[in-house]
Amino acid sequence: MYTTETDFINEASARQAVAAVLRFLTRMGILKYNSHNGYISTVIQEEELASVRTAAGGIYRRLCRPGDEVQMGTPLAEIVHPYEGNVISTILSPTEGIVFFTHKKPLATENEVVCKIIRRLHG
Repeated sequence: MYTTETDFINEASARQAVAAVLRFLTRMGILKYNSHNGYISTVIQEEELASVRTAAGGIYRRLCRPGDEVQMGTPLAEIVHPYEGNVISTILSPTEGIVFFTHKKPLATENEVVCKIIRRLHG
């Protein structure tokens, strides 16, 4: 199970995860719990994700967040030169889909995965 935070405690995200687990257990008949309707959980396979890597290392500036819908070519992040302050690389979405994970730390190395996108599969 993933939430919008993995390295830090986020109470709102944790509440959402607990509610999702309770809904899932209720739908499976394992638990009797009155909850509001929510999204139906689905299992995502690794091959359905597009990993987006950096072309250069430097200061990382995130331009999208988990849950954002993106089109092919949408700017996802920028890498800024640590001494000169100029953008040395703009990371673009290689596919259409929903952002599943984004790097949050202020520095990124070359060839590091900074974003994962759930690819939108067309009919």
